[in-house]
Amino acid sequence: MFATEPTQPQAAPGIIEAALRYRKLMTAVPLACVLIAVVFTALRPNSFEAVGKVTLTDPRGSATFADGISVVDFARYSAERAAFATSSDVLQAAAQNFPRAGSAADLRSNCSATAASASTVMTVTCQFGEFRTATGAVDAIVAAYRDATARQFDDKAERALAALSGESPRADSGIPGIDLSDDGQIQQRMAEINTTRALFGDGVDAYDPARVPSSSNFLARLVRNVVIAGIIGFLAAVLIAWFRADREPIGENSADVSSWLGLPMLGEVGYDLVSAKTIDMVAVPEPSFQRITSNIDAVLSGDTVLFTPADLMAHDADVVIKTALVAARAGKRVLLIDADHGARGVSTILGLDNRLGFADVVAGSAEADEATVRLRFGENSAMTSTALFLMGPGGDPSQPPALLRTGATESALVDLRRHYDLILIDGPPLLSAAGSSVLGQTVDGVVVLIERGTSRDVIDQTRRQLDFLASDTLGYVFVHGS
Repeated sequence: MFATEPTQPQAAPGIIEAALRYRKLMTAVPLACVLIAVVFTALRPNSFEAVGKVTLTDPRGSATFADGISVVDFARYSAERAAFATSSDVLQAAAQNFPRAGSAADLRSNCSATAASASTVMTVTCQFGEFRTATGAVDAIVAAYRDATARQFDDKAERALAALSGESPRADSGIPGIDLSDDGQIQQRMAEINTTRALFGDGVDAYDPARVPSSSNFLARLVRNVVIAGIIGFLAAVLIAWFRADREPIGENSADVSSWLGLPMLGEVGYDLVSAKTIDMVAVPEPSFQRITSNIDAVLSGDTVLFTPADLMAHDADVVIKTALVAARAGKRVLLIDADHGARGVSTILGLDNRLGFADVVAGSAEADEATVRLRFGENSAMTSTALFLMGPGGDPSQPPALLRTGATESALVDLRRHYDLILIDGPPLLSAAGSSVLGQTVDGVVVLIERGTSRDVIDQTRRQLDFLASDTLGYVFVHGS
């Protein structure tokens, strides 16, 4: 086994890289949150939120409220008015006038009044399960507020007038700027108070009757909840992906894989070289496969090589086929065996039917010649016709293959070695099938196929599994994006 130089620790992945790595998670979590939002909205009792806007009369400069001096703090005044609108007296009167909304306690729990400090508008809001109840409650509260405010202002005006019309004229009236000994000033002041009372009325300049905004209907609430849930789900998925990516490193490049696996890289293959549905047998294989073949020749002591992906891989058979084509073009007599009893990738790509194959030869139910197919293509360096010999998996696809018997498999390969210069075997995934572990005991060398994005945990399991094989592990082929 080859030793490799230690490499720097793998850098923590970024957010975008983590999100791309866990694309399924990035889809599943937001989708789950959206579904929860839909169910929550559908099961939640329908409610209507009615809003009424009251424009308050500005009391600043009023003789009634400032006693002749414009010192009224309007922010404080509007806050007091909002609190008064939800006082017990107002809510009890509203409940009596509109019993449909329930008691004063029901109004207190379902209604509120707010006033902005820089605005003369006070907003009254009520939320009930019925449209008419919500709007009626708001209108009832505003009506009760106006009646109570009018009485308040009348009482305040009456008290001011009573103070000015006392039976005993006094120099000190308690009202700044007023001398009760001067009947002219008293009469003028009383006239101002009566005028203010008439103009101020119930303290409301205008009222915009209660309405239910469109955002409170079912469809609007559904859209709002779905959008919020989608955003929350997306952010949660990003955080989970980022955490998992940091905790579960993957093989992003050959340096990481070499360090974790403890093996040399025999070659790199891009997805674009193995993603085609068919293989051109006449065309010269790409340089990537020529490099793989050359490196295998340099380290192989023998003539049988097992290619096995560490885990499930879509195009592992393409790598083995093109490596075999390069060796055959070099003038070697090459036998390519499809020993992946489950996927049958080589057989599918090269069009081999479910005929006699390697399992039958191992079981002794067929001769090697009966299970072998010869494919002629191109020309070799000697300008003679080039051929590649193929052997399918054979056996019954529904039954365990006979090659699981190590002694019989080794005996079959010994016989085949007499007729070929090189035997390449496409085995099943090392970690998910027993076939490659058995074949790894009988061949001269093993080549592992590692796909970009394979987790370190899988690579570590692969390394431990390779340690149990009797054959030499020659190295690995890194399959990655272009």
